[in-house]
Amino acid sequence: TDGNPRLRVQAIRASETLFKAGDKSFESDVQALAKDSDPNVAIQSLLTLNLEKVPNVEAFVRATISSTNSNRGVREIGAQILQPRGGRGGFGPGGPGGFGGQFTAAERSVMQRGAVIYQELCFACHGVDGKGTPVPEGLAGATQAPSMAGSPRIQGHRDYVINVVLHGVEGPVDGKTYTAEMVPMGSNKDEWIADIASYIRNSFGNLASFVTPEHVARARAASGSRNPRWKVDELVAAVPGALRYQPDWKVTASHNSEMAGYAINSSGMIRWDTGGPQQPGMWFQIEMPKPASLAEIELASPGGGGPFGGNAGFPREYEVRISTDGKDWGTPIAKGRGEGPTTLISFEPVSARFVRVTQTGSAPDAPAWAIQRTKLFQGGRPGATSPRAAARNRFD
Repeated sequence: TDGNPRLRVQAIRASETLFKAGDKSFESDVQALAKDSDPNVAIQSLLTLNLEKVPNVEAFVRATISSTNSNRGVREIGAQILQPRGGRGGFGPGGPGGFGGQFTAAERSVMQRGAVIYQELCFACHGVDGKGTPVPEGLAGATQAPSMAGSPRIQGHRDYVINVVLHGVEGPVDGKTYTAEMVPMGSNKDEWIADIASYIRNSFGNLASFVTPEHVARARAASGSRNPRWKVDELVAAVPGALRYQPDWKVTASHNSEMAGYAINSSGMIRWDTGGPQQPGMWFQIEMPKPASLAEIELASPGGGGPFGGNAGFPREYEVRISTDGKDWGTPIAKGRGEGPTTLISFEPVSARFVRVTQTGSAPDAPAWAIQRTKLFQGGRPGATSPRAAARNRFD
């Protein structure tokens, strides 16, 4: 109870030695400090409780990070405790050849093929870490190609990376000119392009949906026999832009609503789920402060969690409705079936302030409906290559 928060942190750490010796007398004191006004103290409390595997620690951590008084840092670290991310990135833990973490068996195969392509071809300019190969005898920090690590463009709409690989890029990138320019690689098969695009979008700290050969085929058809390479600004204007999450967005759900924000503003370490088997009528909703033009929704669904786990948290069937006032929802603008970790919902561009996705299906032993990331893509941009409502995303 010392007035100095650093001493309180050290006291919690010191108690770990007693825990290991079998003395549990400080357990309640450490739990009480999870509500400490200093986030460093609260975080240390959660870390120690998890380290010592106290009874019901997961429920305690979940309750702590769900509290309205919880600091953002406490929520993020608590999320990591609940759902350790593992080796998601291609060069992180579980890197090339491993690809552990949250990948399905099919995704691991894609990542392995993409890794081979990258290590044989791309690394020469982009570096083994994706941050760019240093220019020989160049200025400090100068690289032959731009960094791909944590790139918002690469993690944005899949058409950006697809078009870069298909047709290449020339000219400055973010105001910098590089010694190596991206050459067109469209002569390769759609699967080859999908493999390297997926690998880049999920390595070097990036986290995004996988690209399929069908996505490549549609982008290839949309761009036709384009000859000149893209300029970055031109390409950014041509592909659908992702709406960035803002703190004034309100995210709610029919079930477990206090965790709904983790379905859109997640670091990838925690998710929202319904807490029980998915049933018709369950919904997830985003309210924006003002209307925006939308043409596509991307939902990333990990396993359903708890006793309903496994890589099956996607909606068995869904419908999407929009509203400008939250009262008049009209008819669904899209209906479809989820079929894997990523559910892509495309439709004609609409203006919406409220977006609601409702789970309408049922299936034997269905897991909890889970969403780890939600991306909203804008519609109606000049020259956009945004896919229109695909038949596989609709049904009667």
